[in-house]
Amino acid sequence: MRSDTLKKRWFPILAVAAGLFLSSLACSSIPFLAPTPTPTATSTPTPTETPTPTETPTITPTFTPSLTPTQSYLDWPVVLTDSFDDNINNWFVGPSNDTFADSSVSITDGQYLVDITALQGVFWALTPTVKNLNNFYITVEVENKTGPASSNYGLVCRQSSGNKYFFAIAAEDQFYGFLVLNNSQWTTILDWTSSSQINTSGLNQVGMLAKGTSFSFFINGELVDQTEDSILKSGKVGVAVELAKAGDTAQIAFDNFQVQAP
Repeated sequence: MRSDTLKKRWFPILAVAAGLFLSSLACSSIPFLAPTPTPTATSTPTPTETPTPTETPTITPTFTPSLTPTQSYLDWPVVLTDSFDDNINNWFVGPSNDTFADSSVSITDGQYLVDITALQGVFWALTPTVKNLNNFYITVEVENKTGPASSNYGLVCRQSSGNKYFFAIAAEDQFYGFLVLNNSQWTTILDWTSSSQINTSGLNQVGMLAKGTSFSFFINGELVDQTEDSILKSGKVGVAVELAKAGDTAQIAFDNFQVQAP
């Protein structure tokens, strides 16, 4: 299913201080548009690099929850909702061109569109204006419109001082994973895992529930995995895109971003 593309997943990264902030940037031996602080309406993001993995990720069997999350989080107040009919939540929009990528972000036809051409492996996180959160339930609809199957995209959370969690999917190959960037080092928490719940084309809704050290992950409304991690306590939430290598070009569309918190 994944063959060689599996070997290109999860790139450790060294955090990079860039003069442009949109969310977070990171870099290392091979590109990956890196993470950094939160954007302002006029700020410009900067991509960064990431190293190529040598091992092939483990393909995990279908997940069976050991713990069913209570539904109380669905009753949490909505603190932010965005259908991208305008830019009321101050997402980054505009061009960004540097040694890592040539990119442009726009709000077009009710979607948040990230157009990016990698000049090396690149990871890019983008956040709206929202308070720091510890416990939350976030969802977004995402579609890989033109990018290669090796593209990753999804949600970031607890982003602060360049640190963050990243819940990603690679829809064409039906994989998801979860990792953390802390003190300039990426650590895989959930390795790439296969899930038939992921649509191979069109929109996928991805969701993440965080309650203290517990994380639950949802794809198209279904619980697919859970884990525990205590590294990051609180921070911003947003979306992210990653391209594996120079020459990769993608348009990733996000829509209906929503945040609930107690």
